[in-house]
Amino acid sequence: MSKINSGNKRLLTVHVVIGRLRQIVPEYLDFSYNILTKDSEIRDSALIIKSLPIKGKCIQCAWKGEIHDTIFLCRDCGGRIQVIQGNELYLEKLEVESK
Repeated sequence: MSKINSGNKRLLTVHVVIGRLRQIVPEYLDFSYNILTKDSEIRDSALIIKSLPIKGKCIQCAWKGEIHDTIFLCRDCGGRIQVIQGNELYLEKLEVESK
């Protein structure tokens, strides 16, 4: 298996997507990434964090929208909200430069 920064390739950016329900503080993740990569071949790469808001859909009246409260009840009818976004945590893409 070849290394990312060996030969004619260099890691430029790492893109991650994090939903707000994951309760990951972007500044802490960025700090940790810099600490973990500082003495490695990817020390000059950047971490790009895309934060997704919490969105939901009401089970009863089908309302859809962003949720700002910690109570998952519909403001229109009081029905239960199903979370449809905000629980994500994944690597979206890597940008690699070929020399």
